[in-house]
Amino acid sequence: MLKTRFTEEFGIEHPIVQGGMQWVGRAELVSAVANAGALGFLTALTQPTPEDLEKEIARTREMTDKPFGVNLTIFPTLKPVPYDEYIQVMIESGIKIIETAGRNPEPHLPAMKAAGITVAPNPAALGTTLVLGFAMHNTTEGLAILAPIAKDRPARLLGHLAAMGALAGAPTIAGTWIGGFTYSPIWAVFFLSVGAGAIFQVVYAIGKLMRQQSDDRASRLFNAAGLMAGLVIMYVTGLLVAA
Repeated sequence: MLKTRFTEEFGIEHPIVQGGMQWVGRAELVSAVANAGALGFLTALTQPTPEDLEKEIARTREMTDKPFGVNLTIFPTLKPVPYDEYIQVMIESGIKIIETAGRNPEPHLPAMKAAGITVAPNPAALGTTLVLGFAMHNTTEGLAILAPIAKDRPARLLGHLAAMGALAGAPTIAGTWIGGFTYSPIWAVFFLSVGAGAIFQVVYAIGKLMRQQSDDRASRLFNAAGLMAGLVIMYVTGLLVAA
């Protein structure tokens, strides 16, 4: 057993956290994590209503007598979420640590602090920012790719810009939005396939452009090396974000 300030603060055996995971952060997982000596979090919004969350907290306590917390993700949604009611259920159920993600939880902090609850911001908030940033990047990257390709055909530029923006942006925005609320292996494969196809299409278009406009073999090799280095940096960045 490794003792740290974290383990002593929350009464656990190992400095390991199972963060909130939508749809899987239920009593079975959280109680197993708690019984293993780590700190697990139920996901509040996995439960359709505050009443259901209250039942899930009680069900978790039937499976473990060890400490656990609840994750509350605060996002803009089409249907208003009764966050205050979810928080009230956590307070009345005796939860002592809440993990927050998404938006700044500041409007809800007074009630949590008054109940003696420890509030832990989730690194997913950073992930959310990165996801939104990538969505914006992918939506607009077609413009940068198309500009040099279409320079000799200005009359067709506007139509190409609109088409490239839709091609790069629509799947990204739809995938980001859907992925924020649910998970489907079929849709995941579909959007990843669209993204992979878009990457191959971009690589092909840029490669063709470099071959046409490079004056000599050395220039072509230099440009190709720059392109590959950019792709490597992109994928390494993606791996770091996923980690």
